[in-house]
Amino acid sequence: MQTTRFKIQYLPTKILIIVALFVWLLSSSGVATADYADSAHGNDLYGVNRSGAGYTTGDCAHCHEVFDASICGQNQFMLFAPYDENLCFGCHKDSGSYQTGGIDINKSYSCNFGGNANENTYDTDILSAFSHTTSGSSHWLGDIRSFAMGTTRQTATGLSWSLSEDLNPCDACHNPHIAQRNYNSPCDNTKSAMSRPSDRHNLWGDDIGERMDTYVYQPPYWSGSTNYEPDNGSDATQSKMNMPDYPTFCADCHNTYNAINSTNPCLPSDRPSEWGSALRQINWSDNGDKHGAKAADGGLNLRDPYASILNNKVVSCTDCHEPHGSKDNAFLIRTEVNDGNLDASITTFSTADWNYLCSKCHKDDGYYGGYQYKYRHIHHLDSDAPYPSPMQCSSCHGMGGGSGHWDKSAITCDHCHFHGSDDSWYPWGTPTYRRTF
Repeated sequence: MQTTRFKIQYLPTKILIIVALFVWLLSSSGVATADYADSAHGNDLYGVNRSGAGYTTGDCAHCHEVFDASICGQNQFMLFAPYDENLCFGCHKDSGSYQTGGIDINKSYSCNFGGNANENTYDTDILSAFSHTTSGSSHWLGDIRSFAMGTTRQTATGLSWSLSEDLNPCDACHNPHIAQRNYNSPCDNTKSAMSRPSDRHNLWGDDIGERMDTYVYQPPYWSGSTNYEPDNGSDATQSKMNMPDYPTFCADCHNTYNAINSTNPCLPSDRPSEWGSALRQINWSDNGDKHGAKAADGGLNLRDPYASILNNKVVSCTDCHEPHGSKDNAFLIRTEVNDGNLDASITTFSTADWNYLCSKCHKDDGYYGGYQYKYRHIHHLDSDAPYPSPMQCSSCHGMGGGSGHWDKSAITCDHCHFHGSDDSWYPWGTPTYRRTF
């Protein structure tokens, strides 16, 4: 931890005591000074450097002001600005940043770790990613604060955890004193910007056992190539060793123990009314979703790179979702998935537009000589199709839709496909009751 020597020698004794107490508090809370010096904020080359403050790069005083009498002591933890999300966004934004030179590296996940090169389809800074209210979607900080701060919650395995009500909601996933800078080093799996909510004094993903190689996992393609996320590498085995275990990380909150009620204005209004304000509880275990650890049971028809791997695969949350916000899509859906951008946006829950996402990994009818973004083959014609012919088409698809089988009107995907879903909706005959996600 660095402190400006010129200024500290003139400090009154009372201020010196405050500084010493502050350093002790950091150390006693599990934040070692060496960790801070190695962190993204404490690095002496690219760490915090508040414009015009006059402190060395990485100095604690860039955030914890102890020299300016007009600021010192006004806010919790002696921060130079109120300790809410505005403190983080003072630097992590596109323009007017407190950080000297600004920060232009905090782009969306699909850009930094997926290769999305179309700047019109991703957020170029953290503030923008968290600010979607009328289009796109954001991981709503108000929900994170009310859910995680000052409460007791459980991990996916039922272990209790809690976070102080005084913390910034960004701190639920990031510990600013130890978080690493990893956008430019995705091949270095010891670099992690994350700390689990249940273990915020340790990084997550930097140790063996905290990466996706603990699962049968297939990294998706890097955009426009047959290399792999998150490192644009040609070796899938190495790439999955570089991918943090996001399912375990996200499941500290999103699991079957925790009920999350949301005030997010970006949630589509056409979600089922019985859900109310609740988010779907997610079960990624071997008795949960098939995109998780549950064994797949046919009807997959997968595109590469998934088609070449026969074993049951666990999908990482970030293969489909942006962690901070999506510029175009609802539910934090990435605009670039498995080698390319989606052809159009997904803005509602009850829609056939989910085809734009599903077709990035599953073969649609276009692959079999039919229409793109329709799925007659996988649902009705494949050798293990769940609803083989003959059947009464109009029971599901209605009476319209043309004269041929290939051009029947598609039903909206939400009838059967969402987290925790099965086909109990099926109106003709007996449902299979297979998990359908």
